[in-house]
Amino acid sequence: MKTLFALLIGLFFSFISEGHHIQYIHKDITQNNISSDTIIWKEIKEPIYNGLDNGIYWFKITLSAKEQRQVISLPWGHLSQANLYYENKEVKPMKKKRFIAFKAPDSGSQRIVYLKVNCTKEAIIPIRIESQDSYLEYTSNESLIIGIYNGFVFAAILFNLMSFYTYREKIYLYYTWILISLSMGILYRDGSFHYWFFGTQFLEHAELIISILIGYGGMLLCVSYMQLDIRLPKLKKYGHALLLVSILLFGYTYVTNDFLVMSINYILILIVLLIFWGSAVYLFKESADAKFVAIAYGLLLSLAVDHFIFPHFGVHSLEVPLIQFRIGGFFEVTVFTFAISYRGLRMAREIKAMRTKIEEYSIKLNIAYEKQQTFTDPITYFISEFNLTHKEVEIFEGIALGKLNKEIANEMHISINTVKFHIRNIYEKLEVKSRKEAVHKYHSKS
Repeated sequence: MKTLFALLIGLFFSFISEGHHIQYIHKDITQNNISSDTIIWKEIKEPIYNGLDNGIYWFKITLSAKEQRQVISLPWGHLSQANLYYENKEVKPMKKKRFIAFKAPDSGSQRIVYLKVNCTKEAIIPIRIESQDSYLEYTSNESLIIGIYNGFVFAAILFNLMSFYTYREKIYLYYTWILISLSMGILYRDGSFHYWFFGTQFLEHAELIISILIGYGGMLLCVSYMQLDIRLPKLKKYGHALLLVSILLFGYTYVTNDFLVMSINYILILIVLLIFWGSAVYLFKESADAKFVAIAYGLLLSLAVDHFIFPHFGVHSLEVPLIQFRIGGFFEVTVFTFAISYRGLRMAREIKAMRTKIEEYSIKLNIAYEKQQTFTDPITYFISEFNLTHKEVEIFEGIALGKLNKEIANEMHISINTVKFHIRNIYEKLEVKSRKEAVHKYHSKS
């Protein structure tokens, strides 16, 4: 608990300058001229948070003589280009680290090092200066949290793939898409991409590609899950149009590296997500599925605005640390995994009920067919279906053959009145009114 609390404090206040003196200038100066006395340095008390005012920043860091074995790190996912200089020599960065980090040179006296940071995206530059032991403890604790979160997401991905295999519903694939894309976005921000792809062009554009994937996956998920093709049929077209513009803007920024256009693109993708989240709010009362979407993504989108959009423009708001964004992601995964599990169970019940009805109907059809096959003999049919007695059937057969009442009476050795009595009963049971109708009904079953 103590180490977790220390990590949270470190995440909230990632600018550490106690015992050190830091100044800066926002100017592109060569390394040979950086120690010139003509440079006017500005004092700095908190991290640079200048949004679109990006470019080259130089920091003059005066390290205390008392502190040795120090690490200078830049814990921000968008910083991929930085150099540290001491006595006109470049200090090599530490290898295989999630964020740019340097071992500060040791000396028995006060040291001045110069840190050059090239902000190709938003100008946010948190600087951590701490002992190597503290740095290792901090990174180890963060790695533990990253591992726990990634393990949870991986379990959710496996669950959704198994659910797709079971139910054959595309929604599970769409949600898997979302989980993978969202996890990649967090991995980019927590420095894992810096660890894997350091020095590659992919690193500069990976997050925007991931954001487009999140936007498209979110649209497909909402359309499928809330049946928006039926409820709000035009919404998907608008989403496709906005995402197409986003892809075109990405092509432009890939060629020009125009960060302002890139920031507009992030906003455009967020608008797509907000539109489809808004559709869930709109359908909140009439759809249980919409309730889950509105609740699951409401918190996550608000955190995303603060963590991924506001920094581009230097806006101080909640300043959500990445650990809190992960907590929001954990909440979203929990709620929505439960939601689609509930949907799967509901669909399974509906399919079972439908299967039962089909089986019952099939049984009835088989019974009717068997009856039809059994009653090929009209006499058997009329005995079974109309409850005629054998004597009534015999008289009915005589009528069907065109015999007169007297002929039937002589053949059966009964009186004519008895024949007439049975004929009335036959008409009543057959629901006919005349001999002609009775004969017609007989021959229709012959």
